[in-house]
Amino acid sequence: MGRDRMPVPAEILPLTRRLASLWTPPRRLPLSAWSEENVTLSTEYASRASSLRLFGWQRAIFDAFTDPRVFEIDLFIARQLVKTLLIQCATSYVVAEAPGPILLLEPDEDAAKAFSRERLAPMIRDC
Repeated sequence: MGRDRMPVPAEILPLTRRLASLWTPPRRLPLSAWSEENVTLSTEYASRASSLRLFGWQRAIFDAFTDPRVFEIDLFIARQLVKTLLIQCATSYVVAEAPGPILLLEPDEDAAKAFSRERLAPMIRDC
């Protein structure tokens, strides 16, 4: 014998869809894609306010951060190319997508305060 189902009222359908979406696993993007989708560069540390667009060679460096096979990232790279931006984006990613402990070290307390105030706070504010 088959069971007859009661019709679901139309006003309940949006609620059931919303509840069902709570069991959908979060979308896990590599850091490069997440950064380009979520990070807006501020005029406080960039020449102009704009969405972040990475060069191809930068994507590999960024994606190493979200690659579960990578435990350490060492960069031997020229100044003013990618390091600070990587730190900013990786920290923002952890805050937004993978809440948990993160440790960011600077040479001294003044440098840590300056980085937080001049780079990290504007980025988090603008995301």
